[in-house]
Amino acid sequence: MRLLTTLAIIVLLTGSVPVKAQVIEWQENRPLVWKDFAGKPDLRSGYSAATSSAITYSYERKTTDSVNYYFSFKVRCTFDTQVSFVRSKEHHLPDLLAHEQLHFDISELYARKLADAFRAAVFTDNYEKEMDDLYHKILGQCGDMQTQYDQQVYRSLNMQLRWQMYVYLLLKRNPRNY
Repeated sequence: MRLLTTLAIIVLLTGSVPVKAQVIEWQENRPLVWKDFAGKPDLRSGYSAATSSAITYSYERKTTDSVNYYFSFKVRCTFDTQVSFVRSKEHHLPDLLAHEQLHFDISELYARKLADAFRAAVFTDNYEKEMDDLYHKILGQCGDMQTQYDQQVYRSLNMQLRWQMYVYLLLKRNPRNY
């Protein structure tokens, strides 16, 4: 029996719904470029650019015998090119791109944490709710970190490099395992 659940968090929802989503899966050696930000700018937002990233998962329940089963998980961190935007070419600044990249990197960090949490969990017959609760707990933590990042960097642009190093070290400490 194959069960598939896919859930997503949009780090920043701009209010527009893309007709055809084009997603980029997070890869260590594939940084974002300005061409990836193909969404229509939300002029009401006040942001020069915005990243729409998602953490999704699917699972398969596998039976070992008539009583026992285990789960196989697939976790993804993606960037939606049709929702992510940059206001104009005048905003194509390296520092702004680095800021948006770090939002994507933070989402990847929490995708890894989600994969670890799924592997460590012991699920009961109520596994769908337990998975959903675990997923939303990790997404809440991701959202908190995204907010903290923006608040600290907006107060002091010098914090950008500190955050980049901090997230880089966390990613190295939590290798991709999904």
